[in-house]
Amino acid sequence: MVKYPNLFEPRMKDYYGHDQKYAKSPWEWWYFDLISDDGYSIVSIWMIPVTPKERAPYGCISLEVTEPDKNFTFLQSGFEKKDVSISYNTCDVKAGSSYIRGKWPKLELHYEVEGATLDVVFESLTQGVMEPPDGCFIGRDLPPATEHYMGWVIAMPRAKVTGTLTLAGKKIPIKGLGYHDHQWGSPQLVEGLMMEDGHFFEYWYWGRIHLPDYTLVYWDGQLRAELGGDRFKRLVVLKGEKLVEYLTDGIYMDAPEIVTDEATGIDYHRTLVMTVNSDTVNGQLIMKPIADVGKFLFPPRGGYVRYVCDGEAKLEVLGKKIDATAKMTNELMFLPILPK
Repeated sequence: MVKYPNLFEPRMKDYYGHDQKYAKSPWEWWYFDLISDDGYSIVSIWMIPVTPKERAPYGCISLEVTEPDKNFTFLQSGFEKKDVSISYNTCDVKAGSSYIRGKWPKLELHYEVEGATLDVVFESLTQGVMEPPDGCFIGRDLPPATEHYMGWVIAMPRAKVTGTLTLAGKKIPIKGLGYHDHQWGSPQLVEGLMMEDGHFFEYWYWGRIHLPDYTLVYWDGQLRAELGGDRFKRLVVLKGEKLVEYLTDGIYMDAPEIVTDEATGIDYHRTLVMTVNSDTVNGQLIMKPIADVGKFLFPPRGGYVRYVCDGEAKLEVLGKKIDATAKMTNELMFLPILPK
C-alpha cells in the first residue's frame, strides 16, 4: 500500500517541457487517448523531435481515429524546427497552428491536419503519478546525468474529455474518458523507440483501464541486454482521486491466443491476461481486442499494435473485491521477437 501518495505526485514543472541540457539528442513525447461515450477511440501523439537535429522534419504529430463502425483513420504531419516551440516554464507546446496549452489539471489540445481537426479539453479526475524522485525510471537526467535515461509522468491517469472532432467534413461532439502521459529521454527516437546504438526495450505491454471506482495503468517490458536485460514492471492503482498502490513486481502477462494481421504481417495477441500476485493486489485483468487503433511494422521482425479492448477485471485491491468491465486501451511493442 502507498502510505504517502504525494511522494508520487509530479511537480508542476514536470508537466512542462524538460530542458535537457546534458543529452546529445533529447526528445519529448506527449501522448493522449480517449474513448468517447458514443464509441469513438482517438489517439494523438506529439513527438518532438523524432529525428536527429540535422534532419527534417523536426517534430511529428499523429492522429488515429477508430469510429464506432470500426472504420480507422490515420493522419500525420511533420514540422520544421522553426515551426516548433516548447515552454519550460508552463505547459505550452506549439507546432504550426497546433498546440497543447493550459495548467494542470486542465489542458487544451488543438491539432490541425489535412482532413481533420481535433479540439478537446482534458481535465484530470485523479492525481498525477510519476516515479520518485524525478520521473526517470532508466538512468537520470540531472547531474551527474547518465548517457541514457528515460522519464515518464502519468500526467492524467483518468481525465474527463470534452470537445469536437472534425473528420472528412463532419463535426463530431466528443465526450468521454481519457488518459495523458508525458515522456522524455536522451536517445534519438528514430524508426520507433530507438537509440543511435540500439534500443531501450526488447518489448513492452502498456495499457490503462477506467473502472467505475478504480483506475489502473500498467507497463510490462524487458530492457535490452546492454541495459541489464531486466524485466521492467509497473502497476499503478488509483481509487477515486488518490494513488493507493504502485507495484514494481508481481505482474505477469499471458497470451493464450496469437493471430497474424493480414495487412502488416504482425503477430499479436487477440487475448491477453494480466495476472497480479502481490501482498496488496491479486487477481486478473482479461483483455480482448475489439478494434485496432494503430498497427505498424518494424522490419525485419518487430511491430507495434495498439487496440481498444473489452477489459474484465477480477481483482482484490487492499482487501476490496473488484468485479467490473470497461472499454480500455492496450498496446504491444516488440523489436526482436514477439514475447510469449
